[in-house]
Amino acid sequence: MIMIILGLTLLLGGGAMSGLSKQLKLDRKTAKTALEGAPVREQALDLLESMQKLSEESLEESQKLLNDALKAGRDHALPSSELATLVEPHVHRIAELDSTFLDRREALRAALTREQWNAVFADSLTKPE
Repeated sequence: MIMIILGLTLLLGGGAMSGLSKQLKLDRKTAKTALEGAPVREQALDLLESMQKLSEESLEESQKLLNDALKAGRDHALPSSELATLVEPHVHRIAELDSTFLDRREALRAALTREQWNAVFADSLTKPE
């Protein structure tokens, strides 16, 4: 049962991270135009690129976690108590990536004015969920 929950969580989360990476790529493209001539343009583009790479890394790590968990879960000889030690490094890495991503987002928010932020993320802000 835990494997099913873990699998569904990672698949749904993985899809979200993939979508996030694609959206950040679009946002970076928008930022190139929206921030033309702004002193913070290069910093913002670098931060958006970094955030995109972090989301891709997180997706890759989530996929590794899922693969390792599924492989270990199928091993009849492996006690369930050892599953946690196998997935723990992946969980910690994902947490580190997420924390770094949020730090970069905060740095981007601090660098841009509200008007610049809204111009960069106009498409993201108006899309229905």
